[in-house]
Amino acid sequence: MKTPLLSLIIVLAFTPLRSRAENEIGFAEKFALAPDRATVLGQLIPGSEEYYFYHALHFQNSTQPDKLKAILEQWAKRFPHSDLRREIENRQALLGYEADPKATLQYLRDRLNLQFNHQQEVRDKKPNLPSKLDPERIARAAFQKEAFRNHDDLGQVNDATLEDFVRAQTPLTPPQTRALLQRLHRPDVPHLVDVIAAELATKESPGFGGYPIHTALLPEQLDDLAKRIPSLKDNANFVHARLRKLAPGADADAEFDAAEREAWLDRLWAYAKELSPAFNTLKAHILYARLLHDRSRGIYDKARFLEYIKMPRPYGYVNPKWIARPEVAPHMMDVNADFSQVAAALVPIGNDQWLVTEFLLHLFKDEPSWEPYAVWLRDTYLKPLFAESKIINGVGDPEQWASLLSPAAFQALKDRVDIDFSPANELFHAPADEVSLALAVKNAPKLIVKIYELNTLSFFLTQKRQLNTDVNLDGLVANSETVIESTDSGGAISSGKFKADAEKAGAKNAATPFRKFTRTFRFPELKNRRGAWIVEFIGGGKSSRALVRKGQFHLLQQTGPAGELLTVLDEARQPVLDAAIWVEGRRVVANEKTGRIVVPFTIHAGTKPVILADAGGTFATLTSFDHHAENYTLDVQFHVEREQLLARKNATLAVRAALLLNDASLPLELLQGAKLAINSTTLDGISTTHEVKDVKLAADKDFTHV
Repeated sequence: MKTPLLSLIIVLAFTPLRSRAENEIGFAEKFALAPDRATVLGQLIPGSEEYYFYHALHFQNSTQPDKLKAILEQWAKRFPHSDLRREIENRQALLGYEADPKATLQYLRDRLNLQFNHQQEVRDKKPNLPSKLDPERIARAAFQKEAFRNHDDLGQVNDATLEDFVRAQTPLTPPQTRALLQRLHRPDVPHLVDVIAAELATKESPGFGGYPIHTALLPEQLDDLAKRIPSLKDNANFVHARLRKLAPGADADAEFDAAEREAWLDRLWAYAKELSPAFNTLKAHILYARLLHDRSRGIYDKARFLEYIKMPRPYGYVNPKWIARPEVAPHMMDVNADFSQVAAALVPIGNDQWLVTEFLLHLFKDEPSWEPYAVWLRDTYLKPLFAESKIINGVGDPEQWASLLSPAAFQALKDRVDIDFSPANELFHAPADEVSLALAVKNAPKLIVKIYELNTLSFFLTQKRQLNTDVNLDGLVANSETVIESTDSGGAISSGKFKADAEKAGAKNAATPFRKFTRTFRFPELKNRRGAWIVEFIGGGKSSRALVRKGQFHLLQQTGPAGELLTVLDEARQPVLDAAIWVEGRRVVANEKTGRIVVPFTIHAGTKPVILADAGGTFATLTSFDHHAENYTLDVQFHVEREQLLARKNATLAVRAALLLNDASLPLELLQGAKLAINSTTLDGISTTHEVKDVKLAADKDFTHV
């Protein structure tokens, strides 16, 4: 045994014990100075770190390798992560260098993670390196094999290669297939449906909709997938994804284009009507949206309406026997469901009794009986509506239908005054269009028609809100006022600046209190004009208003060096060169040459209201724009080839820059006095700074410096 005391002192010098320092130092002295160290070890508590440490140290110093190995194994089980044990192991490796130097060196390499892969650099000596690579080592198959090795998440593969795997139908494990589908973004990849269908068939699959690529599939891919897995037709995620693919294109405007909206709803229903009753809620919402669309065009389709009322719903007017049927009861529709994420037109239904009532009043006019509808609706709900429809449409004598109404209801119907606008009235008018309003009138033998022209600019400046029919007209004098006397003879009625034509169906017996008829009022004085008017109809103690707006200005916004560049467009999307705007109470006019209005930047950025007006202030539109703050950003990218970074050689630095004002690009010529500072640091830590003055940056080319 060589200098055990010195070895012990060295270990203690590098390994101070952590707890109860005074007692541990005392024991160390006893252990170091004891003539019989085995006896002193008996004072230690078995199983403690000190017990293992001093026993291992004793076996190490007394050259007892078998006992040392045994206690180290026991120590590792008791304390898997022990710094004291590592010190004993390190010491044993160093002590064993003379006997087995290779083992000691290998231990140090593993413990310190040493890498001896550097090559000696000798000045002015050609490196003895291979002149070419083995093609097999850089082949695609070699990289693919390495990427698959213990990498089920395909973390070593980029997105473009994932698509190549799908195209080439590369065999993948189930975890690798799931990782691939989780990362795919584009659906236009051959054999993608094969991969998805195979993954959906596994037990570990999250099902359709579990990966973003599922809902990104093209319509024909979804149809192909449904043929392979028929059960998907009953999967809500799949059905919703397929319906989204039926939406109009980006160039279509289904909100304002009635033909495009109708075609969209027809596509939705053509797909949904083949679904199982489990999708009754979805079917009902599509039918409801289509009925609203038909109503806006004055169409009351009986077949479509019957299809809708067959859907079971939780309302009092529904026949309880119908919704109690075994084949119907499990599929009650949710009237508050929101399918707007599937199709924007599918809004929650809520209470639909008003729509059902309106359709029945139109359909019952030509129906011989209400009884066929009693299969789905209560008879107590149908009978009064059937009688009312016959009476207000002049079918037979009112007394003929009185038995279906209570005396109080019959009298209330006789006394009721209706002045209702037809839902089929045009919603949008161009300045050149003639304005007409269809009005359903009952029990109003005398109608007063008043027209108020509104000063839109003054309204927007004072009210700071959009126009509506709730405009306060008290104290205002109508621009025109006409009184129309109803007659029993029918025919056209001319009065003042407009004329009212009675429809043939409503001309006869127009003055009776029961009869409800529709008249179309035309206003030729509003033709070829831009503005806003309130048209008010008063009769029988009741009034109804309509807001007529003709013309609409639009705003085109662009950010420039001096602020927001605003261009006012008319209905034909043509610039209004003499336009003016009102923003935060200030009037700003357009530049005579460019037609643009410059609004300086603000310190309070955000969306702000703006009024667009013509030069004379006779017409205005309220809208909003994004008012930005003045935030400049210089985005610079640098690139240098690594192969050029050689000792005593020149390297070329490429610089590409962009000057941004908020999100808008500005000409780089606006930069003045640009400088390029290059700071380089050698491996020895020596730094050098080089400054390049008068740097010329351009958007069409890169700046380079050697």
